[in-house]
Amino acid sequence: MDKLRAMTVFREVARQGSFTRASAQLSLATSAVSRYVAELERWLDTQLIYRTTRSISLTPAGRTYLDQMDEILQRVDRLELAVKQQQSTVSGILRITAPLYLGQKWLSPLAAEFMGKYPGVDISVFLTNRHVNMVEEGMDLALKIGRLKDSNFKYRTVSHTLVTCFASPLYLARHGTPKTPDDLKAHNCLYDSVVGPSKRWHMVDPASGRELSVAIDGRYEVNSGEMVKQAALDGMGIGYLPDLFIEEELGTGELLPVLEEYRQAAVPISLVYPQNWGVTPLLRTFVDAVVEQYGVV
Repeated sequence: MDKLRAMTVFREVARQGSFTRASAQLSLATSAVSRYVAELERWLDTQLIYRTTRSISLTPAGRTYLDQMDEILQRVDRLELAVKQQQSTVSGILRITAPLYLGQKWLSPLAAEFMGKYPGVDISVFLTNRHVNMVEEGMDLALKIGRLKDSNFKYRTVSHTLVTCFASPLYLARHGTPKTPDDLKAHNCLYDSVVGPSKRWHMVDPASGRELSVAIDGRYEVNSGEMVKQAALDGMGIGYLPDLFIEEELGTGELLPVLEEYRQAAVPISLVYPQNWGVTPLLRTFVDAVVEQYGVV
């Protein structure tokens, strides 16, 4: 028996003083209303209602039960209302993970604006260049660069970025500018180990459109795109990063593009969240805010 439903039906019968009027209020058949009350009486092993052909009235046990039960049902009603209101308002805590540089560049300014607009929101950001198991580490949302295939997650593409070889004017003046990917073998390539354990850069042959896997070597390896950029600015070698990491320096001429015609096809920047998690108003609103701020697709 659905006890809560039976209690609700009994309360309405007591309020209306009639099985028929209660059935109309509850949009139930009169027989169903009678059955709920009878089942409740059987469960309590107590008669709650005196029934005659013309009227009904509560027994002493019925009045006592109604008084106590009504308070419980009111609390249940308030709880349901609170949950529904929470689901319709933007509030709560949002746990986000992102690569270090991308998080600093995108999330810092956006978080300040978003939290100012929604005072009931707390944001916890975990920046790391390692792979994060979102479910095990309790993350609601991830910002990622690259092609994603895991069917356990939902993706929303925000933007795209090209990946470019680059170096400082000083390095190129000293060591020359490579003309083909094979020329990189003669250069100190600055490797970001976040890309993977294999020292390879993926490019596209402009003549055939074929993807190239270019073996590179170098004396400096880090796990941070920001450190790759700084090393290139210091004249240490040639780097290979998404354009968004170096767009300011390319604009000022502090860094120069290398092998531009071999640039890798644009890679997506996406928002990711577990497939089986509900999309709360908070999550949906924040995702929309990121797309509005940075989306170009």
